[in-house]
Amino acid sequence: MHTKNILRSAAVVTAALAVAGSGVGTVDAHAAGRASHVSQVISRNFPDPGFAKFGSTYYLYSTGDGFPVATSTTPQGKYAVKGLSSPTGDYPSTWNGTAPKYGRHHWAPHVFRVTKDGKPLYVMYFTAWNKAGGYNNDCIGIATSTSPTHGFRYAGTRVCSSSAYEAIDPTMYLAKNGKRYLVYKKGRYSDPRFFSIVSVPVDAATGTRVIAGDRKRLAATTSSETMEAPTFVAHGGKVWMFVSRGAFAGTGYRTEAWAAPTFQDPGGFHFVKRMTMNNRLGQAFISPGGAELLQDGATTRIAFHATLKGTSTRQAYVGVIKWDSSGNPYLY
Repeated sequence: MHTKNILRSAAVVTAALAVAGSGVGTVDAHAAGRASHVSQVISRNFPDPGFAKFGSTYYLYSTGDGFPVATSTTPQGKYAVKGLSSPTGDYPSTWNGTAPKYGRHHWAPHVFRVTKDGKPLYVMYFTAWNKAGGYNNDCIGIATSTSPTHGFRYAGTRVCSSSAYEAIDPTMYLAKNGKRYLVYKKGRYSDPRFFSIVSVPVDAATGTRVIAGDRKRLAATTSSETMEAPTFVAHGGKVWMFVSRGAFAGTGYRTEAWAAPTFQDPGGFHFVKRMTMNNRLGQAFISPGGAELLQDGATTRIAFHATLKGTSTRQAYVGVIKWDSSGNPYLY
């Protein structure tokens, strides 16, 4: 979404994890008493950073008209903003509509690379306001390009919920068995009982074509709090799903880590909440989050945005996720 969030300031990362369901927050021993190794990588407004590595270059893609893109040769170095990865003029008029609030809703891009006809093809899942086929709501579109930094064009595939519910915050998960899934948040802010994380199968070769079959609900809210911005990593014999929770404009916005033994099973297994990353109040950052995970060799990296206290700028940060002796994640 346009303002997803997850962490805290460099001096504050000391109490990053609290055990979900324990009733009280228990500080993770690995996170306590240590300064953060998180780096600010973009100081301008750069919300909801999609995170990717192609070759030896790291890429961040931002919410905003045309999906700005930035690059760096090191994961936690300064990123140079290159321009728009997908100019709005490259989309049909149905994707360039203006919503009642927040313009075109060009939100939360996720980019990955596949091979087609022996050449690299870059695929972007994106959110935008869509008004085709009786819809007048947020849908997910798929765009492709031969370059990771420019030229993304709508590829003709869209994923919508019913007209009453938005489909936003897309990501892709490549399962161990080689199957690909497009995963997104379904919900409606006027009726928050129905926030959920949904997966739909896509073709394994490119991820650009939706495969007919049941959409599965991986997780859902049990309260009125938003659940959005899913991102996944496999570790320790589990599949981990990090999601943003709470009101995006509030100081209680946070990220939870949920786990499942497999991404999907025939019975429609749901992810179960394991940990909560809480934002500590009164520190330098407000409502940090909007994260995406990146498995970079043996290192699990995380990109997110945080609002600098006293400003409305959502700057981009990159850090590392590590795992404690119980197999639970913490921000290093």
